[in-house]
Amino acid sequence: MEAGRVRPGIPAKSPALIERDSPAYFAWHRLPDAADDAPARLELGAIGHGPGGRTLAARLAAQIHAEDHDRTARPTLTVYPAGTPADELPAGHVIVKRATQMIMSWPERSGARSLPGKG
Repeated sequence: MEAGRVRPGIPAKSPALIERDSPAYFAWHRLPDAADDAPARLELGAIGHGPGGRTLAARLAAQIHAEDHDRTARPTLTVYPAGTPADELPAGHVIVKRATQMIMSWPERSGARSLPGKG
């Protein structure tokens, strides 16, 4: 979608990525139907703003696409103390906090993937 009205995927708590002065968030819009009696179809994607918005939106869209192909995957969140060496952490997306490092992974998938663009 190049232009038009979109809405956050989940208005009160839409998934989002933020880096410095650039946010990106999950969004959707209704696709035009071929026939009036056809079921509504939605296109899921991401909207980015700011200097890094396009890159963040691409990362979020890649995750949406990955989830579309494996809807039964159940994410696992494992928490390690801050400072745990990287070679001791399992594969997955690392979320660094002040006192911890959280690892988000999808072990049921054939080859767990991390969020595109990050470790």
